[in-house]
Amino acid sequence: MASSGWQSEKLVTTYSANVSLYGNVYVESIEHVGTTVNLICKIAFGGRGTNGYSVYYNNGVQVSLNGGGWHGIVGGGVYITVGGNDFYYPSSGTRSVTITGVPADATSVGFNVRFRACNANDCSSTFFDVTKTWTLNFDASVTPPSGLTYSNQVVTWDSLTATIGASNWGSGGNQKVLLLKVLNESYTSGMASLQETSTGANSATLTVTNMSEHNAGSTGTVPNLLGCGTYYPGVYAANGAAAARLARNAFTTPPAPGILSYTSSGNVYTFTYRGVPENNNPSYLASLLKRTFRYKINNGNWVYVDNAAQRAIDYENTVAINAAAGTSVTVEGWNTYGVSDLQSEVSTETITNTDNPVYLYGSVGGEAKKIDKLYASVLDESKELLYLYASVNGVAKRIFEA
Repeated sequence: MASSGWQSEKLVTTYSANVSLYGNVYVESIEHVGTTVNLICKIAFGGRGTNGYSVYYNNGVQVSLNGGGWHGIVGGGVYITVGGNDFYYPSSGTRSVTITGVPADATSVGFNVRFRACNANDCSSTFFDVTKTWTLNFDASVTPPSGLTYSNQVVTWDSLTATIGASNWGSGGNQKVLLLKVLNESYTSGMASLQETSTGANSATLTVTNMSEHNAGSTGTVPNLLGCGTYYPGVYAANGAAAARLARNAFTTPPAPGILSYTSSGNVYTFTYRGVPENNNPSYLASLLKRTFRYKINNGNWVYVDNAAQRAIDYENTVAINAAAGTSVTVEGWNTYGVSDLQSEVSTETITNTDNPVYLYGSVGGEAKKIDKLYASVLDESKELLYLYASVNGVAKRIFEA
């Protein structure tokens, strides 16, 4: 148990059969951190013996705490009376003393107080010069973990993954607790966060999502991870007796995936792509959001409907594509955000018109050749035919398709 309050009085010197002078130490608090003991204390000095008897010293009495400088505790010519008030240093309140070189596993230390009464003004001669030692108790050293690490950051629109750890777990506890936190502001103690926990390991790879633990904290609000948002990661490490924290730079999430859908009418497929406002930060900067929307037929070149154009989240791209029988159409859409063009997941749709292709053949040099283009006169102008129908058993059947 740590020392506290007044300790035992110790005899400093005997002046006469009726007057002895005693000293004591008052401990307000004592803390053992690493190899240092931090002590908050005060010193008492007074007469003991036969009431009413007293003594004084022309140049007073001084004290030195643990080898430090000298401080007056009794003024020159001031009587020290048995049964009277004691004298204190400091005269009011307490003072701090640092004792270094104390082993981390130590639970006590000797605290030295030196008392002297000066005969000469410069104290080159004294009436007494005595050092007394009090043994003070405390708990074994408590130090927080150190060497906190944060690496391998991976960000999606609604998650943060990172590897965190501590290279030194400090002292005073027997636990290893690591927390990966996501906050709305740069990490300090007591802030609200989303967090994931690892126990018993020196490092861990953790993923924080909106389903992670909600820590209300004492300040701030628990974040809601959304696309196009800015958040702050933090690392917390605790050994069961002390804790340490590491704040990291902010990260920005990419836009949330959009919705790609289509309808069909015959061979015409109408594709629509738009973002999802409720999955993205409502305060996103419109000037930093861009849209790409494109398609290709079979293995042909991409045709861009939008190519990195500035668009709002809920802007709706639409394109109608004529997919002939036997043709495949692939359509893609995505958003990017920020000066570094953080990209959302690509929404992709591929459809294939499974109708059998219809071809028309003609005789060329006595051989049947497939006709790729067919023309007819319309208002005295030659026009390419896209479809040609003929009657088969009284029913119109498509016999050519461009």
